[in-house]
Amino acid sequence: MKQAFWFGLYNLLFVPLGYLGIRVSGLFSHKVRAGIAGRKNLFSAIQAFNRTREQSRPLFVVHCASLGEYEMAQPVIARLKEAHPEIYIALTFFSPSGYERVGEEPPADLVTYLPFDSALQVDRFYRLLRPDKLVLTSYEVWPNLIWLAARHGVQIHLTSARLQNGNAKTYPLIRSLYSTVYGNIDHIYPITEEDRTNLQRYYHLPESVQVTVAGNTRYDRVLQRAAGRQEQHLLPPAFRHAPTVIAGSIWPADNRHLLPALAVAVRDYPELRVVLAPHEPSQAHLAELTD
Repeated sequence: MKQAFWFGLYNLLFVPLGYLGIRVSGLFSHKVRAGIAGRKNLFSAIQAFNRTREQSRPLFVVHCASLGEYEMAQPVIARLKEAHPEIYIALTFFSPSGYERVGEEPPADLVTYLPFDSALQVDRFYRLLRPDKLVLTSYEVWPNLIWLAARHGVQIHLTSARLQNGNAKTYPLIRSLYSTVYGNIDHIYPITEEDRTNLQRYYHLPESVQVTVAGNTRYDRVLQRAAGRQEQHLLPPAFRHAPTVIAGSIWPADNRHLLPALAVAVRDYPELRVVLAPHEPSQAHLAELTD
């Protein structure tokens, strides 16, 4: 009963409002426009892939929100291929910043966007692609994508799952919605015991949901890349023998905390070197960092 209520409310209210918000945002954001444009060829790309695939081979979809989640998913993809060399891998993204940076040799047989989370779009996605399993990364949990999976016989696995106290998904009303979503996932792999406890505490997961603490695949990816890399000098010579602080994937909101602290550190330790890597290297953010 609760799931039917949320399914109706989500599709009658939240989905139209969300779609409208995306279209309006596209008027001001190149990134959003790129995502909208990329989805125009989504189903034709799947149909082209279907014409070449062997129907007897299983298909696993690995979904990532963006580039960071793609890095986290790569060790999972490698293990899936190792354990099941016969499978197809379809790699899907929500954001252009992941889709556009996969490279010329992606670890997948199909790379495409995930459709906007409307019931009609998701149902068509499942009907055309006919996947056996869907592997999600961390927070990337979309209600219709989960709710409709069982109808199409798709098993869902959520890796590097996180749920911290104070997260918006723990607020009473939102928690009610997401309890119907997480309760339909077949296997959840939380990062820590605390994440596992919070998932059980807030969502009251049914016994049908398997929960296995498995750590953060982000660290597996770091080790994977380190093992495959020869030594490379990517920084100027002055950095090579000096203590260096690297702040990666920072947002403008981080600046008010990070920059004053770094100014004090550089004043007290003149030999300290600093590398700042914005999550979105926009002109405005770069200007703020270089002023």
